[in-house]
Amino acid sequence: MSFKPTGSITDEHLFVQPPERDNSVIVVVDGDELAYVTAAACEQRGVTITNTQNEKSQGFKNKTEFFKMIKGLEYPDDLFTVEETQVAEPPQNAYSTVKKKLFAIRERFNTDNIEIYIGGVNNFRDSLPLPVKYKGGTRDNAMRPILLDDIKNYLVQYHKAVVVDDIEADDFLSIRSHAGFVSKQKIIAYTQDKDRLATMGWSCCPDRGKKQFEPLYVDGLGLLEIDDKKKVRGHGRKWLYFQWIAGDKADVYCPRDLVEVVKGTKPVFGEKKAYDLLAKLETDKECLQAVQDLYLDWFGKEQFSYMTWDGKEVKNVDYIFAMQLYLDCCRMLRWEGDKVVVRDMLTKMGVL
Repeated sequence: MSFKPTGSITDEHLFVQPPERDNSVIVVVDGDELAYVTAAACEQRGVTITNTQNEKSQGFKNKTEFFKMIKGLEYPDDLFTVEETQVAEPPQNAYSTVKKKLFAIRERFNTDNIEIYIGGVNNFRDSLPLPVKYKGGTRDNAMRPILLDDIKNYLVQYHKAVVVDDIEADDFLSIRSHAGFVSKQKIIAYTQDKDRLATMGWSCCPDRGKKQFEPLYVDGLGLLEIDDKKKVRGHGRKWLYFQWIAGDKADVYCPRDLVEVVKGTKPVFGEKKAYDLLAKLETDKECLQAVQDLYLDWFGKEQFSYMTWDGKEVKNVDYIFAMQLYLDCCRMLRWEGDKVVVRDMLTKMGVL
């Protein structure tokens, strides 16, 4: 049986014309995040368990796998040593992955205008007088992906990534997004970091699995909501007020840490209570009043002193100092040198 065509072939069938690029759109990418996620995906991690008596070793996926295997056995505490291991793929594999991700971003947003920013040295938040180190704790002890610096260098050399000093890459994404908000240009901050959601302008979260996250235009007071996993989500200035009182586990800051250092006990106050406090409020003044009242409840009106995480003494400060400290943690910059003074804001809004 021979094949018989049912129609004629014309020029329009020879190829599909790609859509014309809309290069008025700019997508601003967090290069630190892109490099870290790619580097972590391009290495195998595990642990090597060594018996200190016979010096025999064996590899496992993780400590949990090993200790689950020997559960119920009795043995001396010092019988086993645990060594974390990393084996990276060839760098070219990681570079290829980055290239594909950037191509996917171009296709998704139909633009050739991709800007990439990487954090440099002297992040100003590292010098804040916090009781717990900013982005410290478990982050300090975590293994750094082997190819992380290689990928960052690749982004700079081949994709024109810009290294920014004194601020985080997240801040620069916020600065670019806010510039688009002011100029009415679609400049999209592309990052998984939720801090961006308090900045006016366009924002988009990278895909997670099969779920697509569409660009979101953030403008005004915004809102808070509870998602299907019982997590608090939000955007706009309400999201900033929320982080101001709830803190951020990923960036390792929380105002209740300072309360614990000053008062000796840590208040019981989580994301749900922060949501309940702010969700139904309708104005910035109401939100700001709620934040101020909470800090007053935590710290009182009297001055206090405390020790920072690196052993420095901070003397004779008050609850407004604490408000300023944690606002500086959570608020992304809108332009270089942007500074919001809490005492001035409280006075201007008529809550002080």
